Amino acid sequence: MRAEVCVLGAGAAGITVAIELARAGVDVVLIPGGGFRYSSRYQRLYKGTDDWNIPLERARMRRFGGTTTVWGGRCIPFDPIDFEKRSWVSDSGWPLKRSDLEEYYRRSQDYLDIGTAFSYDVATVLPNEPPDLIEGFKDDVLTTDRVEKWSLPTDFGKKYRREIKDSPNLRAIMHSHLVRIGFSGDPTKVAKVSCVTKTGAGFTCEARSYVLAMGALEVTRHLLQPSKLHPAGIGNESGLLGKYFMTHISGAIAEIAFKKEIRIVNRYEVDAEGIYCRRRLQISGDAQREAEILNFGAFLHDPPLHDPGHRDPVLSLLFWAKGLRAVALRIPAEYSAELAYGKFGPGVYAAHLRNIVIGLPKLVASAPRLIYKRLIRKRKLPSVILEKKDNRFSLWYHVEHAPHPESQVTLNDELDEHGLRRLHVSMRYKDIDVESILKAHQIIKDRLEESGVGTLTYATDDPRAHIERQIGFGGHQIGTTRMAVRGEDGVVDTNCRVFGVDNLYVASPSVFPTGSHANPVLTIVAMAIRLADHLCQTARVH
Repeated sequence: MRAEVCVLGAGAAGITVAIELARAGVDVVLIPGGGFRYSSRYQRLYKGTDDWNIPLERARMRRFGGTTTVWGGRCIPFDPIDFEKRSWVSDSGWPLKRSDLEEYYRRSQDYLDIGTAFSYDVATVLPNEPPDLIEGFKDDVLTTDRVEKWSLPTDFGKKYRREIKDSPNLRAIMHSHLVRIGFSGDPTKVAKVSCVTKTGAGFTCEARSYVLAMGALEVTRHLLQPSKLHPAGIGNESGLLGKYFMTHISGAIAEIAFKKEIRIVNRYEVDAEGIYCRRRLQISGDAQREAEILNFGAFLHDPPLHDPGHRDPVLSLLFWAKGLRAVALRIPAEYSAELAYGKFGPGVYAAHLRNIVIGLPKLVASAPRLIYKRLIRKRKLPSVILEKKDNRFSLWYHVEHAPHPESQVTLNDELDEHGLRRLHVSMRYKDIDVESILKAHQIIKDRLEESGVGTLTYATDDPRAHIERQIGFGGHQIGTTRMAVRGEDGVVDTNCRVFGVDNLYVASPSVFPTGSHANPVLTIVAMAIRLADHLCQTARVH
């Protein structure tokens, strides 16, 4: 099989690259790594080991559409400070600026069904809504004037299946899997890729360029596979391949009590294009520099779902539902390690059942509308947010994980059914990760109490330990093929080309040098479009 470009992987990045190239008239072969449905056999290819007792196959979907088949839909661009070299964050700094991605962020919105207006400011997005998240509170340090937008959530496999099928320039070979990146004596040029179908039949694809778009862990696993020409892995001349593994750190360690008379806008709002939006609290870039902390974002939230002390029948029903696979797959460990993988005794389930029984009238009254908005409607309500008549909220944070070279993925000695070595993940965090969260909470506490709008109290006497208990990793896998200007500093260059190999590229959050507080999908798609533009230019040159 021959093509100008062979794209390996059919999630958000792979499908975006393939669609952009095909629309530009470039001949593309797409190797999805799965079929249209969930397959336990294919999921087993993602098995591996780690230091956290987290099943590596749980957080990713090996099927057409990839993990967009189960994602939540949160979209927000990275901030300018995320691209800067920060003296207090070792190995920070992108070889790009935020402005270099502006055009691609705009083009990404159509892929993700988040409207045409590229703005994330409350005043622009929600001009007819109350201007303040916290009535009367405006602050240059603790900012509340930004929103995140929510996709349908868009399943790329469903949305683009017809276009891919009908495109004269794009062939998708379903149920096909990459098994080897092949070189013919020249270590600087991929000659072909070898693939296998679900029946075990093998085939090869020869192309001018190859794009690895299988998610950070799987891209890195394939690059790490040793060979005669690349005994330490492909693109690993720097020794950095697999290092700087990052996720996001999330949890709740504190509660905010606002004065009863203050209006708090804590709900999903809808912009002029019908897109769900939610307001957030952030520490400004200048305040991050002064305090020397990592990028921090937070929400006013419900009590932890697994704690039956909330006494809400809707939350308790959602807790019981987490035992269903379709629900469990949507709870990445970085959102809640306790909820995703925690073991709860019979007493906890009994308490939740008691909440359901006592609150049955409320549940019956609200269930039909909730089921329609959460499960049936095309644009789904992102989550349940309870009304807080007492103006008390849990503060749920979702923050940057600093790049540490000791946080890495390597190969173990186990083989999958295709004879490829599996991964071992050694995710690490350091003092800066925990201290940043503690400092950010202190900043929030000070700003709220100085303004007189509310108070912040910690849920335990040991907030540090509480943070550490909630750390995990799952759906957000970042940084293992980091981008750099020079080969000695990274794995791919500014065009996402693997150093030392002329025609091999990576479309994955693995190229991100830092991970921001923001969910990665919007930036993943923006970077995929940017890569496709580069490949189109390369194709025209040839």
